Amino acid sequence: EASGSGRSGNIVINTSNLVLSETARITATSAATATNPEGVGSINLNANNMEISGIVGSFTETLGQEPAGLIVLQPYQSNLNGTQSRSSTIASDVILDSGSSFNLRLTEDSVISTITAGSGNGGSLQLIAPDAIAISGSGRLGIETNGVGQAGNIVVNSRSFRLADGALLSAFTSGPGNAGDINFFIADSLTIDGSSVAFLSSPYSTGRGGNIMVLTSGRTTLLNGGEFALNSDGLGSGGDLILTAQSLIVDNSSITAITRNSDGGNY
Repeated sequence: EASGSGRSGNIVINTSNLVLSETARITATSAATATNPEGVGSINLNANNMEISGIVGSFTETLGQEPAGLIVLQPYQSNLNGTQSRSSTIASDVILDSGSSFNLRLTEDSVISTITAGSGNGGSLQLIAPDAIAISGSGRLGIETNGVGQAGNIVVNSRSFRLADGALLSAFTSGPGNAGDINFFIADSLTIDGSSVAFLSSPYSTGRGGNIMVLTSGRTTLLNGGEFALNSDGLGSGGDLILTAQSLIVDNSSITAITRNSDGGNY
């Protein structure tokens, strides 16, 4: 936890298999008195197989000015301290090495998120794998703002990405801060199977909605109730859905932009 002008350090976990139980937490927190402009330290989870039942989070507390840190999920790095070049598209402090894919299993009520409740901006959530990312289970990955600070962004970068079994990937605002964007950079295929990618806002929130952007040279598939949703219950305008793909399949699923109190988004 950071307070005053100090900056908390980074958390880096590098293992082939990672299990986080229901009562476990991995967190980096900026207290209300923190003022360091460099922000909270990042959380890097590098594992080929992850099972999360607890909470992984980067938090900026109420009235805090310090930005929240990054959360980065990627495969196990066999040469974490190597000299390979950094990815040109991802702003991560960790060097990509020999890992190719990761599987993330989320149990009910598990959360991986960056949250700001103060004036400091929220941190971003980055999911990176050269080959494939598979996420399943009824947990949530998200970016959130409850204060005036802007939420971070979610960035997914891989050859293929699959979200299944009720998982939620979301951007949320419940205050005056703007919600962040959800960006997919997928070389081959993106599949949303019985799960949701969504922007959400609470009633009376005034922050602008985030955008959902999908860029893939292959196929995007929504099936079994999968959805892209831009749903605003607040006073701020909704975000846009921008989807570029060679083909789009929507099977018993939905793409929606709904606003109840302000301007809606586009798709």
